[in-house]
Amino acid sequence: MKTKSRLMTGGATVLVAAFVAAGCGQTTDDAEAQLCADLATLRSSVATLAQTSSSTSVDEFQQSRDNVKKAWADVQDSANNLHDDRTDDLDDAWEVLGEAIQTVL
Repeated sequence: MKTKSRLMTGGATVLVAAFVAAGCGQTTDDAEAQLCADLATLRSSVATLAQTSSSTSVDEFQQSRDNVKKAWADVQDSANNLHDDRTDDLDDAWEVLGEAIQTVL
């Protein structure tokens, strides 16, 4: 289980690094503000998923996974509103996290 936790933590680290690369600071632009809010929700969801342990039930794991998927969909919607190239970094990070999750299953 330690290896799986390390993979999840590694995937979460990559995703958080992508958030930083996205350059979310304070802005008055509504679209950027929404993207930043959605990224914060995703970061929180990923952190919860990364806390998966041997005592986590399958239902709890699946709920955490579903929360990450929904948060990711919200990020994509917000990013599409910006039509920004920064989403490529987020897509790459999402793929890495997905691969880490698949190793757990």
